[in-house]
Amino acid sequence: MSSLKEIATPVAEEFAQVKAILKEQISSQHRVLGEIAEHLLQLRGKMMRPLLTLLTAKLHSTPTTRTCSVAATFELIHNATLIHDDVIDEAYTRHNELTLGALLRSRSAVLVGDYLFSKGLTIASKAEAYAEIDIAVGAIEALVEGELRQSRNVRTLDVDRSEYFEVINLKTSSLIAAAAKSGAVSVGASEEQQQLMFSLGQSIGSAFQIQDDILDYVGDEKTGKKLYNDIKERKITLPLIMAMEVGGMSVIKDLRAGRTERVARFVEEHRGIDLAREECDRIIDRGISLLDSYVDCEAKASLVSIAHFAAKRDK
Repeated sequence: MSSLKEIATPVAEEFAQVKAILKEQISSQHRVLGEIAEHLLQLRGKMMRPLLTLLTAKLHSTPTTRTCSVAATFELIHNATLIHDDVIDEAYTRHNELTLGALLRSRSAVLVGDYLFSKGLTIASKAEAYAEIDIAVGAIEALVEGELRQSRNVRTLDVDRSEYFEVINLKTSSLIAAAAKSGAVSVGASEEQQQLMFSLGQSIGSAFQIQDDILDYVGDEKTGKKLYNDIKERKITLPLIMAMEVGGMSVIKDLRAGRTERVARFVEEHRGIDLAREECDRIIDRGISLLDSYVDCEAKASLVSIAHFAAKRDK
């Protein structure tokens, strides 16, 4: 599997420009706020969303300064959502690093997230990327809806495969799909091409979330993923859903009672992890097939690689 650094090769120059924009724009006249935000961006890692924006632009034309600004916008929005997620979930570590919520009181962390939202949209506005701002705002609205539905589902424990995919399309895929579409928009791609990139982003986002949910059952602290967090938080994700489709709903009693090991054993015994992986592979194959109409080129190859990365990563 290619690393993200290798995947970025066709847009290496533009990727460096995005990083420069982030470094420049994240500074603040308020010294403490700027230092905290800069420290946060150094901890966060993959930059997959801005890379998608650059690659979908490159697939259709030459990425522009506007493209780079939009890519930076999506990275800041993504980081803002992570901060808010950590506060909501009362998470104190992420990938073996202390979260901002652990470093600050939750109220202060939320304010830093708000600052990153503001900075991200400001960057796009200065680039006159108004269509891309509309796309980003729509993704933020979807993300909030997804968070609220997930919170409701934790209370009711009433989640089937259909509800699971609706929630992850809102909560995870929306921002990734928006980033992918916005790259095409930034270089004047046709509406049909923009929609293809949006659908590709949805597939990548779904696979990314499914793999994240799988890692909850098979990961370890060396990869920054503690085991069974989702079970402990009573989140019904695809491995458990697949296992219930095979073994029935009786496991809900164990989930409700907090019997973590029994739920994990149920998922293993009923092939929940293997079945979730198979579904993830099907989603990525469908997503990659959306690129069939494009001629082979470096950008296309990198988009295929980033799709596989989302589905096969180990952290």
